[in-house]
Amino acid sequence: MENGESFMSPYQHIAFNVLDPTSIVEFITGKYHPQVRGLGLMIVNQLQKLRQSEGSMKNELQAISGLFERLMDDLSTHLRKEEFVLFPYIHQFTNSEHEADAIQHIPLMQSVLQQMRREHKQHAETMSQIRRLTNNFTATDDCSSLAKLCLAELQEFEQNLNEHIYLENNILYPMIMDLEVEDSKSDHNKSYSA
Repeated sequence: MENGESFMSPYQHIAFNVLDPTSIVEFITGKYHPQVRGLGLMIVNQLQKLRQSEGSMKNELQAISGLFERLMDDLSTHLRKEEFVLFPYIHQFTNSEHEADAIQHIPLMQSVLQQMRREHKQHAETMSQIRRLTNNFTATDDCSSLAKLCLAELQEFEQNLNEHIYLENNILYPMIMDLEVEDSKSDHNKSYSA
């Protein structure tokens, strides 16, 4: 996941580094959050059906289903934290006329971003486990069409999740920290000139 350029290749035409943080947040919540919820729910339902019917992959499906359901539970909490805590703060911070109010929250923001990065790492590791269990999302010859569809959707889910994580960890979060450092320096300089 370190080399995220390949994850973001469909979006190379978008210069994320020149967008403001609020625009990036809107992109993330408009594209990735609905994908995680919608595609994730479809996959959970498919895995539940497959666990009951798919013979040759029954053991793998049990493990995959358990991992994916836990991942979806974790992602549900993670997305709520983004939507109700992190992203409103980013919006408030980037639109704040009261720099001092925003600056006092820098240590908290750094802590939140570190926690989000840890969660991103856990999410990516879970999908890597699923990738290994499915032999890179490869269907066996005797797989049903539902199993083949589910494997393709798991692969699409992983791609979307990696793009989402890359955009936040490598573009949005550093951008926010840079703004906070700039605002902190600006506030510090104002106090000396007063």
